Amino acid sequence: MTIGSTHAGEEELSVEVFRKLSKDFSDVQFVLVPRHPERFDGVAEMLKNEGVSYLRATEKTEKSTAENFVLVDKMGVLMKLYAISDIAVVAGSFTPDIGGHNIFEPSFYGKPFVYGPWIYKQPGFHQMNLEFNAGVQCKPEELANELGKLLKDQTLRTDYGKRGLKALEVSKGATGKIITEVLSELNA
Repeated sequence: MTIGSTHAGEEELSVEVFRKLSKDFSDVQFVLVPRHPERFDGVAEMLKNEGVSYLRATEKTEKSTAENFVLVDKMGVLMKLYAISDIAVVAGSFTPDIGGHNIFEPSFYGKPFVYGPWIYKQPGFHQMNLEFNAGVQCKPEELANELGKLLKDQTLRTDYGKRGLKALEVSKGATGKIITEVLSELNA
């Protein structure tokens, strides 16, 4: 499971959610991708202090791949991670300070996504999700429960993924259509 574009407080939430989920899903692993590179070391320190096993993506190590967390401490790989994950959590939406990110990025790969209640900077994506039911919006305290439902049910994950792909398909060319309409209004 990839938790992408995290901000302060969301990594701690990820640890809390991991602890809840690992009771029922012993093999669950989180790929944690902080939004800003200057936070990589601080997130690594937090994981260490929380006592969870983790591996930094850029470390050359003999550690096994059975770590609970992979801390992705490099830029430009989030979309690749969404592509290989079963579930994506789009962060920046579980803290009131950020306002959300593009919740449909995982949909490019037919992956289900979960996001938080603070999506005010992305109202178009939120509206599109309401229309297509492509992902799950929840409060921070509901995240473990919603992820558990998705982990238990491959069909549910597939259905969300298909609806996300459909939403992207329908929205293709939207920018071009808007520009055409604006130009026609200006030339009227």
